[in-house]
Amino acid sequence: MASPPRVCGLLVASGVVAFFFLIRRRRRDDGISPRARVVAIIGDPVGVTRTSLVFPRYTPKAVLIPLDVPASKLATTLRGLFGARNFDGLVVTKPHKENVVALCDRLSSVARSVGAVNCVRRCRDGLLYGANFDGAGFVEGLRKRYPAFLDAPRTCLLVGAGGAARAIARELVATGHRVRVTNRTLARATDLAAAIPGVEVATTLEPGYDLVVQCTSLGHSPDDPLPIDPSILVPPTLCAEIIMNPPQTRFLEAARNRGCRCHAGRHMLDAQLQLLATFLATTDDHVFNRLFT
Repeated sequence: MASPPRVCGLLVASGVVAFFFLIRRRRRDDGISPRARVVAIIGDPVGVTRTSLVFPRYTPKAVLIPLDVPASKLATTLRGLFGARNFDGLVVTKPHKENVVALCDRLSSVARSVGAVNCVRRCRDGLLYGANFDGAGFVEGLRKRYPAFLDAPRTCLLVGAGGAARAIARELVATGHRVRVTNRTLARATDLAAAIPGVEVATTLEPGYDLVVQCTSLGHSPDDPLPIDPSILVPPTLCAEIIMNPPQTRFLEAARNRGCRCHAGRHMLDAQLQLLATFLATTDDHVFNRLFT
């Protein structure tokens, strides 16, 4: 068990102390109880996520703390946070989704098959359980905006091969769609295709896809290059983004300028927030096992 000085050092290193003052201020302003449950969202940088703005609507009795955690501090941060009795779990964002897998004791079937985690909770036996709702959130968000789009089999191109791309690929294949993947590093695309049955590597990029999903980190900065040659973006292709901030990325701007329908990244988050909140708050083992294992 970590000594008090070591724990204090960990909290400072993780950027938690600055948020203690925020919590104290919020307690005075809106009555947050000292008995509140605590959830953290981690990323590097964490400032690009929109989750901290909308998650409290789904967990009004919890405090959500954003933490900017470098990869070198990931393991020690998780150990320190889960040492607190009122700490319920983590929402995991880029670039930690794949590295968190090795730090979990148990994984949902989705997280295990895609090799990425976007939410971690502590179960009653003390073990850390990792799950992934990116794929379900993406597909559900798409259904809400375009109810009939996924009713017919679609040909989909995923640009990027990280944790979110893996989860989205798995969900699209599971719902009957053809999926191809392209990535700046060919080996990453090949690994994804090998891990998810039904996914192919896109050897050439030409117009004609029903759905193009931008799954890379390119787009957070206005100076980022386009992740793909925009010449393949032609109507009636539906172009989807998973980046939530900024809401209008260069990819979406290019797609819109070429007459394509666009689907912003916030819809993937909005569709999975209730899943995340339920996952973190469920205390009944039978309900938890039925929903998430």
